[in-house]
Amino acid sequence: MDDISTTVFIIDTYNKYQHNDNCRAVFQLHGTDYCVREVPLDWGQPQFPEKDWDDEFTQWQLYNTLDEALEFVRKLKRLNY
Repeated sequence: MDDISTTVFIIDTYNKYQHNDNCRAVFQLHGTDYCVREVPLDWGQPQFPEKDWDDEFTQWQLYNTLDEALEFVRKLKRLNY
């Protein structure tokens, strides 16, 4: 049986000093750096083995493609949140 890893894209904060191999795009909004990360799913939850969590985030907006995630970023920037 083939091992098929499902990945999704999420919007996350960006820190240039942390592990960023999975960042597919970096952008800034109101002076804060964000990125679109490609992460694997495990039982429907995105997995961040390299991330040191300060908060317990259990809900993420998951995007199936990079284009979907980038479209959301473009909408944010247009709305100027």
